[in-house]
Amino acid sequence: KPVKVPAVRNAAMNETCTLRLPGCNGDTATTVLAHLRFFGAAGTAGKPADYKSVFACSACHDQLDRRVEDASWGWEDILRGLMETLDRQYASGNLHMGKQP
Repeated sequence: KPVKVPAVRNAAMNETCTLRLPGCNGDTATTVLAHLRFFGAAGTAGKPADYKSVFACSACHDQLDRRVEDASWGWEDILRGLMETLDRQYASGNLHMGKQP
């Protein structure tokens, strides 16, 4: 069962988009936690764990999910967005690394 964490989901509200794809609207009011559904991370109509997500404005979310014809992104865009999102989630205390040896 996917990991669902309300604090991680809510952290996207009013954040800037971490994808910043061509056509990014930069509207923080539309930013949501957009789940990455690649490489078997989720089944049909399912969502992967919340940590497999990026902060995406409505325009970038539409491109990510290929709801627009001109979706133009590369894997480097997705990886950059994921790393920035993880950094923000960690800095906010939503993600923890556990005890260090």
